[in-house]
This record gives sequence, structure tokens and C-alpha cells, in this order.
Amino acid sequence: MTDPRVDPGAGDPGVLRAWAEDRHARAERLARTSTDVVDAVATASGAAWTGAAHDAFVREIDTALPELDVLIDSFRATGDVLAPYADIIDGIKDEQQALTRHRARLIDERDDAVLRWRSATAELHAPDVAFTDAAERTERLHAELRS
Repeated sequence: MTDPRVDPGAGDPGVLRAWAEDRHARAERLARTSTDVVDAVATASGAAWTGAAHDAFVREIDTALPELDVLIDSFRATGDVLAPYADIIDGIKDEQQALTRHRARLIDERDDAVLRWRSATAELHAPDVAFTDAAERTERLHAELRS
């Protein structure tokens, strides 16, 4: 597994988007559950059920509903963050691929220049080549490699 501190493009945007969808779906299911609980309390608060058990039930629901709201908000917030984060990771991956291609081109150009320099150096030492032309070419290619 790649350490995201070393590779900002680490991660699978598709998985992040799936997690975002899952968190939003969970939030919606919990919101429906919260509505169902409120409806159940309303139903149970009719004249048919009174007394200590009813009061304890209402107190428990009154305590649980705010906690459920916090959980719903947490799932929504997580989903809201994960989807844009996936888009950012996609962008980073695109940039990394472009940089990798550019680096490969630069390496190819460098390797080509090294081959040309070696060829010019070999010509310089060949007995049948004019010395000044080969020397100038060798120096020019050597300067190109240093830059």
C-alpha cells in the first residue's frame, strides 16, 4: 500500500465515491428511521398508554433522537467530503500520469544525446575523420548534456 504522505495520488477514487454514496444512503435510512421513531412516539403517546413505562419510553426516545441526528449529520458530512476528495485524487492521478510521460520523454532525449555524444567521441578518435569537425561536434554535444 502506498503511503499518502509520499504519494498524494494514492487511493482509489471509485472506492471513495462508493463510500460517499454508502454514507449518504445510510444517512437517508437513519433519517427515515428517526421519522418512524417520532411517529411511534406519537402513536404510543395516545390515551391507551400512560404511566411510568410510557414516561420512561418517551425519555429514552428524547435522549436517543438527538444522538441519531448527530449520526445522520456525521454520515452526510462524510459523504459530502468523500466525493470531492475522489475528484481531487482523480486530478492528482492525471497530473502524475502526465508528469510520468514527460519524464519518460526527457529520459529518452537524454539517452539519445548520450548516444550522439558517444558517437561523436568515437568519431573524434577515428583515424580517418577530420579532427576539427569531430572535436567541435563532441564539445557541442557534451555542452548539451551538461545543460
